[in-house]
Amino acid sequence: LFNSNNSSGTSDNTEDSKPFDVPNFVGISIDDASRQAAKLNLNIQQSEEYSKDVKKGYIISQTPNTGEVEKGDTINVVVSLGGKEAIVPNCVGISYEKAKKLIEKNNLKVGSRSYEYSSVYEEGVVTWQNPSPGTSGILENTTVDLIISKGKKPQQNNNNNNNNNNNDDPDTPDDPDTPDDPSDPDNPDNP
Repeated sequence: LFNSNNSSGTSDNTEDSKPFDVPNFVGISIDDASRQAAKLNLNIQQSEEYSKDVKKGYIISQTPNTGEVEKGDTINVVVSLGGKEAIVPNCVGISYEKAKKLIEKNNLKVGSRSYEYSSVYEEGVVTWQNPSPGTSGILENTTVDLIISKGKKPQQNNNNNNNNNNNDDPDTPDDPDTPDDPSDPDNPDNP
């Protein structure tokens, strides 16, 4: 009734327990790594952490990562949860110094800064930001670009302005309705 060939699927052959090179699971999905490990009769033990550099569900690192393993051994892998999301604070209307602290407190970074005149905000106050406050899907360490007020635009005092009605030039007639010169040959009213 029993076959003497050991048909149970196990083998006493020492070749099957021979050490082999550690497979590299870094950079592949945990699903693919689990399938490969099962084919090699290896176990996977996983932990998770956030990573802005490695896509969610993909392996960041493993231990051991080099050397040899045998069937039944365990490979410890760290699986990415993706980047950790951050809350984008509202920086408009506060000083640059306060905005910088608020951005850093939310695990973000100040990006580009530019300066513009503003009739609404005092000098040194943030007038605009990107991304906007409350934007979803923003990951930690993302930069927040700011425009900072230079204050009100200075009044230009230009005395050579041709639109000045108080023209003190004595060679220019004061009244623009001065009649044309009747001796002018280009005057159509001239006979």
